Amino acid sequence: MAAGLATLKLISRPGFHDELTDYTARLLQGLQERADAAGIPFTTTQAGGMFGIYFTDRKKISPALKMLPIAILSTSSSSSI
Repeated sequence: MAAGLATLKLISRPGFHDELTDYTARLLQGLQERADAAGIPFTTTQAGGMFGIYFTDRKKISPALKMLPIAILSTSSSSSI
């Protein structure tokens, strides 16, 4: 219970969600840069502190694709999914 109360106190402070959004964006940018450097097809999505990572060369991920297990996504943008 103490951990829950401490978490609520932390996330209630002014600016917390803006900082979280910034940290998440920097994390995803770093992951994207490393994937690009390694030649790995990789795309990310973000909404605030929530994010998704996809091993595909698609730059736009539709809501339906976000629900699919990672193994189903094709690395080809010409896939019919």
